[in-house]
Amino acid sequence: MTYQPNFADPRVIQRVIKAITFSKKYLRELRPQALGTRWIHHKDNFGNQQHELSRYLREQLLICIDTRYNKDLKITKKYLLNIQGLKFLEDVVDTTNTQNTYSVTQVADKFKTELNTGIEYKDSSNRRWHWLQNQRRNDKQQVLKESGLIHNYDIVCSCPNLLLQYSQQLGMDEYLFYINEYIKNRTAFRQQLSQEAEVDEQVIKRLINGLFQGGQISAYTQSTSFLELNGDIAKIKFLQQHEFIIGLKQDIKHLWTYIKPQTQKRTKEDKNGITRTLPISGKQKTALYRELERRVLDQVTNYLTETNNRYFLEHDGWTTALLIDIDSLRNYIKNNTGFDLEFDYESLI
Repeated sequence: MTYQPNFADPRVIQRVIKAITFSKKYLRELRPQALGTRWIHHKDNFGNQQHELSRYLREQLLICIDTRYNKDLKITKKYLLNIQGLKFLEDVVDTTNTQNTYSVTQVADKFKTELNTGIEYKDSSNRRWHWLQNQRRNDKQQVLKESGLIHNYDIVCSCPNLLLQYSQQLGMDEYLFYINEYIKNRTAFRQQLSQEAEVDEQVIKRLINGLFQGGQISAYTQSTSFLELNGDIAKIKFLQQHEFIIGLKQDIKHLWTYIKPQTQKRTKEDKNGITRTLPISGKQKTALYRELERRVLDQVTNYLTETNNRYFLEHDGWTTALLIDIDSLRNYIKNNTGFDLEFDYESLI
């Protein structure tokens, strides 16, 4: 019997939504895009290729028009977006959501129970993870509002700020113009670069955060930046040659010269038996940033507990029941971590 997903299962719908989101972001109907199998079958995209649902979604959403593959030559298969399959799955998702309008209420009831008994997060890679974080933004905010959590906060420019201030704690005393300029005028800068490169502002934000964590804006087909920019070589080259990006990369390289000595060294023995020290990897850089972020979030949770303010955490942000005295929180964090941070605020009502 031909496999058919159980679209009444919320887990199936969640996987369908992830596959649709990935496909619409990285694929086009008429312009082939190179995609690596590892990227396609990531847990946040199509899922494990051994699963029937993953294979089904590939058949519905992907059209492979170039099967050439060579790992050594970095040649990857190319795909088009299957518009008919996309429309069918979008209709399925819309119909399912219409039939289950009570689901948000059910989620809210479940979350309220957790909030009263104590929210349990899964701790992984220095971040706390919770099932509510995976809900759609509008649904998640509705659940938080119904639970009495209405004040949302985020660390301003978290990654650049934390890494810059950490390097300063380690003795870096030069004024890094491009990083400071980006932090002060991040919104205007993202908007300008978005317009000049014809790239979405959120993509610009992610690319810049990637630069701080060892990423590159690259034409390599397996790179995150290549996929973010839909393989558009003209846009990739434009960003690579942009004066501000070049200056930003120089500043980032400089701050990491102060941080690198504090990171664990990796070694590798070459074919001649000589042990060589490897450069710090992007994975190590991301791990360090997550560690710094966690230091701050631990102090945030301590402060909220001491002030009897119920909260829900999400990466570098949190939502609370009561308004926070920002100056008080800022001083609390600075006294306990040395980081002097600012926060964005959004009311959910």
